[in-house]
Amino acid sequence: MALPTETVERPRTRTTRATVWLAGAALAAAPLATAAYIASFGVNAVYADHVGNVVLFDAMSRGALTAKLAFGLANEHRIFFPHLLFLALGRITRFNNVAEMYAGLALMVACGFMLYAAYARDWPSRAQALCWFLPAGLLLFTWRQNELLLRGDALPTTYLVLLGVFATLLLLDRAERAGPAFAGALAAATFASFSYLNGLLVWPIGALLLLFGQPRRPRYALFVIWLLVGAAVTATYFHGYTNPPQHPSLLFFARAPFSAIAYVLAAGGGALTATRDAAIAVGAVLCVLNGAAIAATIQSVRAGRRAPWGIWLIAFGTLSEVMIAVGRSGMGVDQALSSRYAPFSMTAVIGCWFVFTAPAVRESMRTDRLRVALLAVALPSVVAGVVDGVQTGRVERQNRRQAAYVLMTARFQADETLELLHPGPRFKVRSAADVLERLRLNVYAEPRVWLNGWAVDPMARRRPAAVFVVIDGGRLVIPALLELERPDVAAALHEPAYRRSGFAVSFAAGLLAPGAHALRFTVVSADGRRAMDGSSFTIVRAAADPSSLATRFASR
Repeated sequence: MALPTETVERPRTRTTRATVWLAGAALAAAPLATAAYIASFGVNAVYADHVGNVVLFDAMSRGALTAKLAFGLANEHRIFFPHLLFLALGRITRFNNVAEMYAGLALMVACGFMLYAAYARDWPSRAQALCWFLPAGLLLFTWRQNELLLRGDALPTTYLVLLGVFATLLLLDRAERAGPAFAGALAAATFASFSYLNGLLVWPIGALLLLFGQPRRPRYALFVIWLLVGAAVTATYFHGYTNPPQHPSLLFFARAPFSAIAYVLAAGGGALTATRDAAIAVGAVLCVLNGAAIAATIQSVRAGRRAPWGIWLIAFGTLSEVMIAVGRSGMGVDQALSSRYAPFSMTAVIGCWFVFTAPAVRESMRTDRLRVALLAVALPSVVAGVVDGVQTGRVERQNRRQAAYVLMTARFQADETLELLHPGPRFKVRSAADVLERLRLNVYAEPRVWLNGWAVDPMARRRPAAVFVVIDGGRLVIPALLELERPDVAAALHEPAYRRSGFAVSFAAGLLAPGAHALRFTVVSADGRRAMDGSSFTIVRAAADPSSLATRFASR
C-alpha cells in the first residue's frame, strides 16, 4: 500500500500558550474523572477470579507463602508480579479492593507518562508534542473499559503488563549496545511476561524492533541475546502449563476461521463501541488504518529513517487481539466485546495515531486524511464511553454491593447464592470467606456487629426454619446462623427439642450510617409457611467510631 508523497505536510512550528494549557488541562482531567468514577461506583468486595487470590493471604499468614505459589497459573496467566502487588497493598489496606482500583489508576497514569515520553522525543518542542498527544491521552483513560475500572484485580494487572511493555519498547528503541538501556529492556520484558500472558508478545515484537527499528544499523548482537533470553523466559512460563479446563479448545479458530476473524475484528472495534455489528465494522476500518500505518512505516524505513515508535504499539495491540481470539473465540463473538480487553485493542489505536502524527512521517507524506478518519472513528467513543460507563457503573455497583453482602454472610448462604461471587467450585468461596474473616481482610476488615439469641416455633415445638434480621424496615436483610446450642432455653421451657434453638447474626458496622437504626427479627415457622415477628431493637452507631455501638432494647 503506497501513500502519496508529491505534496508533503509540514508540521506546525508554533503552538500558542493557551493551546498548551488547554491540552494539559484536558490530559489532567482524564485521570481525575476516572478517579471520580472509581469513587462513585467502586465497591470493596472480592469478586470473580480475585477470590482465588485469597489463598496467598492465607499462606502468608501461616508463613507458607512461596515463590512457586505466587508463580502459579491464574487461568492461562502467570501473574507473579500482580500477586506481589496484591500482597503488598493488602498488608497496607487490609485487602481493600477500592484501594487496588486506585493503584490501577496510578499505573494508568504511569503508562500515560511512558507513552508521552516515547512520543515527545521525536518532536522539536514538548509543547507541540503535548497538544498532539491529547487524543492518545483521552483514549488511554476511556470509560469504555468500565468493567476493568471496577475490578480490583484486573485493573492493576492489565496496566502492570502494559507498563512493562511500554518500558520495554521505549528502552529497546534507545539501546545501541549491551548497556543499561538494553538491560532495562530485558528486565521490563521479563516483568511484562510474568504479569500477563500477553506480555510474552514483547519478545517477538522486540526482535523486530532490533532488526528494523533503525534500518541502517541493525543490532544483530542484541538481537541474538534478546532471542536467547526470550526463549528462556517463554520456556519458564510454559513449564507445567495446563490449559484451563473451562476454556474452549485452542484449535477452535482453525475449525471455524470466519468466526475467529469476526472475533478479532470485534475485539479490535470493541475498544471503541459496545455492540457486535458496530464493533466488527469499526474493527474493519481500524484494520485499513493499521495497514496505512504499516505502509507509512515501510516508506519511512526505506527512506533511511527510524521506524515510528507507534508501529510497535500497533503490533502489540493487533497480536493481543489475535491471542485473545485463539483462547476465547470458542465462546462466541459477543465475548470479544468484554470491556476488559479494551486497553489491549486501544494500544493499537494509540499506536496508529502516533504513526500518523510523527513529524518524520508528516514531513515525507500526507497523513491529514488518515488522521481525520482515525479521529472520526475513535473520539466519539470517548463520549459514548462516558454514557455507557455511567450506566454500567450503576449496575456494577449494585452487583458488587450484593456480592459484598453475600461474602459477609457466606456462612449463612446457600451454595447457589455463592455463585454470585464466583461461578467455580463453591467451597472456594466458603474457604475464602473463612480466611478473610479470620484475618480481618476485605469486607471483614471493619468492626462487626454480633447479635445472638434464640427463637422457637411454639406451635410446632421445634426450632424455626429461618431467622432474619431486618434493618431499617428492609434496607438490609441478613439471614441468621441457626442450630446453635441453647440448653438453657430447653431447660427453662421444659422442651428438649429447643436445645438447638440458638442463632447468631454478624454484619459489618460500616453498613450502618451514624445514628439510630431500627432492627427487627423475623422468624419463619418450622414448616416454612408463616413469618412471625420477633423482638425489635434500636442500635446506635457513633459517628466517630463505627465500633462503638450502643444497643438498647425496646419491648414489643
